[in-house]
Amino acid sequence: MRRDDLSDLLAFLAVARERSFTKAARKAGVSQSALSQTVRRFEERLGLRLLGRTTRSVSPTHAGEAVRVPLAGSTLVRVPFRGHSEEILRSLTALSDVMCTGHHAAISGGVKPGGVVAVVGDGAVGLCATIASRRLGAGWIIVLSRNRRRQELARAFGATDILDGRGDAAVRAVKDLTNGIGVDSSQECVGTGESLKTAMNIARPGSVVAAIGAPHGVDFPVMDTVVYRNIGLRGGVAPARAYIPDLLADVLEGRINPGMVFDFETKLDGIVEAYRAMDERRAIKSLLRIGAV
Repeated sequence: MRRDDLSDLLAFLAVARERSFTKAARKAGVSQSALSQTVRRFEERLGLRLLGRTTRSVSPTHAGEAVRVPLAGSTLVRVPFRGHSEEILRSLTALSDVMCTGHHAAISGGVKPGGVVAVVGDGAVGLCATIASRRLGAGWIIVLSRNRRRQELARAFGATDILDGRGDAAVRAVKDLTNGIGVDSSQECVGTGESLKTAMNIARPGSVVAAIGAPHGVDFPVMDTVVYRNIGLRGGVAPARAYIPDLLADVLEGRINPGMVFDFETKLDGIVEAYRAMDERRAIKSLLRIGAV
């Protein structure tokens, strides 16, 4: 390796280790601009953009050919055996993301054997919440969806009823279906103010609402519902690493198949279209195929 190549490599590793151009430059005794140029030169030599970054720090999340994984020794999960089928590989991919989030919705919503569940949202997370609710023994699973393809998948995943209403119409439909009582576990898997309001209004008094969708536009008095209707509210970011060991065996044995949510596939250079397809609801979840194993 040439001296210049080694210098650039060391500079790149320094930034990756510190996750900050400012800290790495200070330790190396060089300007941040000079270090940035050196790292960029190294990336261009490889033909890759290895670090997604802002002007101040390395971004911990990005789509790229490679990624640095902090604490990989404790965050990665070893999958036993080799030669898994394409179906299993897709489900393992879902297990690293949306399946654990859907499972978190069911856990947070307190799903119990024989219970009545409603899932608000028919995206990948909502569909995986349907899988999780069935897996935990729910006796009645109502999914709110207005998309035929997603309705079919929800039924395949264990939904007993599909309602295509929205907002107040959805609330009336769920109440009519449950004889005016509401559901034991209401799982909000979208994040909008309307979806959270729907989830809370279809929950029976004393039940739990799981708020899993990233919140945006929530402008109604949530706490009034919590206090005056005695509705529990739980949720948050899914602790995927804690859930994966429990779910992994079910994926490998074929008892659950969350990989079915991937209905659009492309390579890395088609990532813009992958996001566009999901945004336009032409795809439930996009799968990027980087290479082969």
